[in-house]
Amino acid sequence: MKGLCRLTQLRAITELETDRTPEAFTDLKLGLRLSDSIAQEPILIDHLVRIAALALNLQTVREGVVRHAWTDAQLAELEKYLGGVDVLAEYKLAMRGERALSSAGLDWMRRQGFWSDVMNYIADGTGGSAAFNPGFCQNVVAGREQCRAEISPNANLRGRGAHCLCVGTLPPGER
Repeated sequence: MKGLCRLTQLRAITELETDRTPEAFTDLKLGLRLSDSIAQEPILIDHLVRIAALALNLQTVREGVVRHAWTDAQLAELEKYLGGVDVLAEYKLAMRGERALSSAGLDWMRRQGFWSDVMNYIADGTGGSAAFNPGFCQNVVAGREQCRAEISPNANLRGRGAHCLCVGTLPPGER
């Protein structure tokens, strides 16, 4: 995202340098729309990328102001756009998202036990790891239910199955 905004900034500044103000303004608006595309993302890194993209776009605005390139209509449009940008509200959304993500992660750790092999658990996109081998860890207590589980090859077996991951509840007859 930031790279695309950097590209639109360079194009716009080059166009300002060659007295092609309408094209520069079009590229500036494209860069602003690109930065807007991540404005409502609830993750902090997205918010930081948005701020960096806005900074690049504001540099283009400054270049045009210094060169007296923008028309009154273009300046009015920029003023209207920039008046609607609320980076503090976006920060609030990002921090709420981060808090929710952290709470979910801590909740997962509480449910799995703090001895879980977190890096093996997140190794693939399905929430499990290709490193898990089935069948080693029968009748593991996960919360209050017994379950069939898989165990990491590097698990500490003395840890009461702390490295086991529940993959299905045992039928009542097998408990």
